[in-house]
Amino acid sequence: MEKILIPYSIYLLSLLLPSLAGVIGFRRTNRDMKLLLVLFLTTLIVETMSLIVALNGYSNNWIQDIFLPIEYTFFALLFRMWQTGKMQKKLISYSIPVFILADLATLILLKNMDEMNSFAISLSCVFYVSMASYTLFTLEARDTGTMYKDYRFWICSGLLLYAAGSLSFYVFTRMIVVYAVYYVHLGVNMAANILYMTGFLYHIRSKSIARPSLSG
Repeated sequence: MEKILIPYSIYLLSLLLPSLAGVIGFRRTNRDMKLLLVLFLTTLIVETMSLIVALNGYSNNWIQDIFLPIEYTFFALLFRMWQTGKMQKKLISYSIPVFILADLATLILLKNMDEMNSFAISLSCVFYVSMASYTLFTLEARDTGTMYKDYRFWICSGLLLYAAGSLSFYVFTRMIVVYAVYYVHLGVNMAANILYMTGFLYHIRSKSIARPSLSG
Protein backbone atom coordinates (compact mmCIF):
# COMPACT_ATOMS: atom_id res chain seq x y z
CA MET A 1 0.00 0.00 0.00
CA GLU A 2 2.93 2.30 0.69
CA LYS A 3 3.90 2.15 -3.01
CA ILE A 4 0.65 3.75 -4.10
CA LEU A 5 0.10 6.09 -1.15
CA ILE A 6 1.81 9.12 -2.72
CA PRO A 7 0.30 8.78 -6.24
CA TYR A 8 -3.12 8.05 -4.74
CA SER A 9 -2.84 11.13 -2.53
CA ILE A 10 -1.99 13.20 -5.62
CA TYR A 11 -5.05 11.73 -7.31
CA LEU A 12 -7.18 12.83 -4.35
CA LEU A 13 -5.76 16.33 -4.69
CA SER A 14 -6.72 16.31 -8.37
CA LEU A 15 -10.30 15.59 -7.30
CA LEU A 16 -10.22 18.90 -5.48
CA LEU A 17 -9.75 20.78 -8.76
CA PRO A 18 -13.28 20.36 -10.20
CA SER A 19 -14.75 20.37 -6.69
CA LEU A 20 -13.21 23.72 -5.77
CA ALA A 21 -14.11 25.21 -9.16
CA GLY A 22 -17.72 24.18 -8.62
CA VAL A 23 -17.86 25.43 -5.04
CA ILE A 24 -16.32 28.80 -5.90
CA GLY A 25 -18.73 29.37 -8.78
CA PHE A 26 -21.70 27.63 -7.17
CA ARG A 27 -24.11 30.57 -7.47
CA ARG A 28 -23.43 30.86 -11.20
CA THR A 29 -23.88 27.20 -12.05
CA ASN A 30 -26.90 25.53 -13.60
CA ARG A 31 -28.74 22.62 -12.05
CA ASP A 32 -26.82 20.10 -14.14
CA MET A 33 -23.43 21.32 -12.90
CA LYS A 34 -24.67 21.50 -9.32
CA LEU A 35 -25.53 17.82 -9.68
CA LEU A 36 -22.04 17.12 -11.02
CA LEU A 37 -20.51 19.07 -8.14
CA VAL A 38 -22.39 16.92 -5.61
CA LEU A 39 -21.00 13.84 -7.37
CA PHE A 40 -17.42 15.11 -7.18
CA LEU A 41 -17.72 16.02 -3.51
CA THR A 42 -19.20 12.58 -2.81
CA THR A 43 -16.41 10.95 -4.83
CA LEU A 44 -13.81 12.84 -2.82
CA ILE A 45 -15.33 11.58 0.45
CA VAL A 46 -15.62 8.00 -0.83
CA GLU A 47 -12.06 7.89 -2.20
CA THR A 48 -10.70 9.32 1.05
CA MET A 49 -12.60 6.67 3.02
CA SER A 50 -11.25 3.97 0.70
CA LEU A 51 -7.69 5.13 1.33
CA ILE A 52 -8.16 5.18 5.11
CA VAL A 53 -9.68 1.69 5.11
CA ALA A 54 -6.88 0.32 2.92
CA LEU A 55 -4.19 1.92 5.10
CA ASN A 56 -5.67 0.08 8.07
CA GLY A 57 -5.23 -3.23 6.28
CA TYR A 58 -8.83 -3.89 5.27
CA SER A 59 -10.39 -4.40 1.87
CA ASN A 60 -12.13 -1.29 0.52
CA ASN A 61 -13.93 -3.08 -2.30
CA TRP A 62 -17.25 -2.94 -0.43
CA ILE A 63 -17.07 0.86 -0.48
CA GLN A 64 -16.64 0.87 -4.24
CA ASP A 65 -19.46 -1.67 -4.61
CA ILE A 66 -21.83 0.71 -2.83
CA PHE A 67 -20.60 3.80 -4.65
CA LEU A 68 -20.62 2.43 -8.22
CA PRO A 69 -24.43 2.52 -8.76
CA ILE A 70 -24.55 5.93 -7.09
CA GLU A 71 -21.91 7.28 -9.47
CA TYR A 72 -23.69 5.81 -12.48
CA THR A 73 -27.04 7.28 -11.41
CA PHE A 74 -25.51 10.77 -11.10
CA PHE A 75 -23.87 10.63 -14.52
CA ALA A 76 -27.01 9.20 -16.15
CA LEU A 77 -29.17 11.97 -14.68
CA LEU A 78 -26.64 14.54 -15.87
CA PHE A 79 -26.67 13.28 -19.45
CA ARG A 80 -30.44 12.96 -19.37
CA MET A 81 -30.62 16.70 -18.66
CA TRP A 82 -28.50 17.39 -21.72
CA GLN A 83 -30.78 15.59 -24.16
CA THR A 84 -33.77 17.14 -25.92
CA GLY A 85 -35.25 14.05 -27.55
CA LYS A 86 -37.80 12.06 -25.56
CA MET A 87 -36.38 8.75 -26.77
CA GLN A 88 -32.86 9.60 -25.61
CA LYS A 89 -34.17 10.73 -22.23
CA LYS A 90 -36.15 7.51 -21.82
CA LEU A 91 -33.22 5.29 -22.79
CA ILE A 92 -30.96 6.97 -20.27
CA SER A 93 -33.66 6.79 -17.58
CA TYR A 94 -34.21 3.07 -18.25
CA SER A 95 -30.47 2.42 -18.12
CA ILE A 96 -30.39 3.33 -14.41
CA PRO A 97 -32.51 0.43 -13.10
CA VAL A 98 -30.98 -1.90 -15.70
CA PHE A 99 -27.49 -1.08 -14.47
CA ILE A 100 -28.43 -1.34 -10.79
CA LEU A 101 -30.05 -4.75 -11.33
CA ALA A 102 -27.04 -5.98 -13.33
CA ASP A 103 -24.73 -4.71 -10.61
CA LEU A 104 -26.70 -6.46 -7.86
CA ALA A 105 -26.92 -9.69 -9.86
CA THR A 106 -23.17 -9.68 -10.35
CA LEU A 107 -22.54 -9.04 -6.65
CA ILE A 108 -24.84 -11.88 -5.61
CA LEU A 109 -24.06 -14.49 -8.25
CA LEU A 110 -20.58 -13.93 -9.62
CA LYS A 111 -18.41 -11.66 -7.54
CA ASN A 112 -15.56 -12.74 -5.33
CA MET A 113 -15.83 -10.36 -2.39
CA ASP A 114 -12.03 -9.97 -2.33
CA GLU A 115 -12.05 -8.55 -5.86
CA MET A 116 -13.51 -5.49 -7.55
CA ASN A 117 -16.75 -5.90 -9.48
CA SER A 118 -14.99 -5.63 -12.83
CA PHE A 119 -18.07 -6.65 -14.83
CA ALA A 120 -20.25 -3.87 -13.41
CA ILE A 121 -17.42 -1.35 -13.69
CA SER A 122 -16.88 -2.30 -17.34
CA LEU A 123 -20.62 -2.10 -18.02
CA SER A 124 -20.79 1.39 -16.53
CA CYS A 125 -17.86 2.45 -18.71
CA VAL A 126 -19.61 1.14 -21.84
CA PHE A 127 -22.69 3.20 -20.92
CA TYR A 128 -20.50 6.24 -20.21
CA VAL A 129 -18.80 5.98 -23.58
CA SER A 130 -22.18 5.68 -25.31
CA MET A 131 -23.73 8.69 -23.56
CA ALA A 132 -20.67 10.91 -23.86
CA SER A 133 -20.02 10.00 -27.50
CA TYR A 134 -23.63 10.66 -28.51
CA THR A 135 -23.64 14.00 -26.71
CA LEU A 136 -20.37 15.03 -28.39
CA PHE A 137 -21.74 13.97 -31.76
CA THR A 138 -24.83 16.12 -31.21
CA LEU A 139 -22.74 19.08 -30.08
CA GLU A 140 -20.54 18.73 -33.16
CA ALA A 141 -23.61 18.69 -35.42
CA ARG A 142 -24.52 22.19 -34.25
CA ASP A 143 -20.95 23.44 -33.83
CA THR A 144 -20.19 26.93 -35.10
CA GLY A 145 -16.46 26.66 -34.50
CA THR A 146 -16.54 27.20 -30.74
CA MET A 147 -17.52 23.77 -29.45
CA TYR A 148 -14.51 23.74 -27.13
CA LYS A 149 -16.10 26.67 -25.27
CA ASP A 150 -19.14 24.56 -24.44
CA TYR A 151 -18.65 23.17 -20.94
CA ARG A 152 -20.36 19.92 -21.94
CA PHE A 153 -17.55 19.26 -24.43
CA TRP A 154 -15.04 19.14 -21.57
CA ILE A 155 -17.23 17.06 -19.27
CA CYS A 156 -17.89 14.53 -22.05
CA SER A 157 -14.19 14.43 -22.93
CA GLY A 158 -13.28 13.85 -19.29
CA LEU A 159 -15.80 11.04 -18.94
CA LEU A 160 -14.60 9.39 -22.17
CA LEU A 161 -11.03 9.50 -20.89
CA TYR A 162 -12.09 8.14 -17.50
CA ALA A 163 -14.12 5.31 -19.06
CA ALA A 164 -11.41 4.33 -21.56
CA GLY A 165 -8.78 4.38 -18.81
CA SER A 166 -10.91 2.25 -16.49
CA LEU A 167 -11.67 -0.33 -19.18
CA SER A 168 -7.99 -0.59 -20.09
CA PHE A 169 -6.98 -0.86 -16.43
CA TYR A 170 -9.26 -3.81 -15.70
CA VAL A 171 -8.18 -5.59 -18.89
CA PHE A 172 -4.45 -5.20 -18.22
CA THR A 173 -4.63 -6.05 -14.51
CA ARG A 174 -6.03 -9.45 -15.48
CA MET A 175 -3.09 -9.98 -17.81
CA ILE A 176 -0.25 -8.51 -15.77
CA VAL A 177 -0.19 -7.23 -12.21
CA VAL A 178 2.34 -4.42 -11.89
CA TYR A 179 2.22 -1.09 -10.10
CA ALA A 180 3.01 0.73 -13.36
CA VAL A 181 -0.45 -0.18 -14.68
CA TYR A 182 -2.07 1.29 -11.57
CA TYR A 183 0.06 4.44 -11.82
CA VAL A 184 -1.08 4.94 -15.41
CA HIS A 185 -4.68 4.40 -14.32
CA LEU A 186 -4.36 7.08 -11.65
CA GLY A 187 -2.68 9.40 -14.15
CA VAL A 188 -5.56 9.02 -16.60
CA ASN A 189 -8.07 9.79 -13.84
CA MET A 190 -6.08 12.89 -12.88
CA ALA A 191 -6.17 14.08 -16.49
CA ALA A 192 -9.93 13.48 -16.55
CA ASN A 193 -10.31 15.60 -13.41
CA ILE A 194 -8.46 18.43 -15.12
CA LEU A 195 -10.90 18.21 -18.03
CA TYR A 196 -13.83 18.29 -15.59
CA MET A 197 -12.35 21.36 -13.93
CA THR A 198 -12.01 23.02 -17.35
CA GLY A 199 -15.68 22.31 -17.96
CA PHE A 200 -16.61 24.00 -14.70
CA LEU A 201 -14.46 27.02 -15.52
CA TYR A 202 -15.99 27.46 -18.98
CA HIS A 203 -19.44 27.11 -17.46
CA ILE A 204 -18.77 29.67 -14.74
CA ARG A 205 -17.17 32.10 -17.19
CA SER A 206 -20.34 32.29 -19.17
CA LYS A 207 -22.25 35.51 -18.59
CA SER A 208 -25.56 33.70 -18.86
CA ILE A 209 -26.41 30.55 -16.89
CA ALA A 210 -29.05 29.58 -19.40
CA ARG A 211 -28.25 26.14 -20.83
CA PRO A 212 -28.34 26.05 -24.64
CA SER A 213 -30.33 23.29 -26.32
CA LEU A 214 -28.55 20.41 -28.02
CA SER A 215 -30.97 20.74 -30.89
CA GLY A 216 -29.71 24.24 -31.61
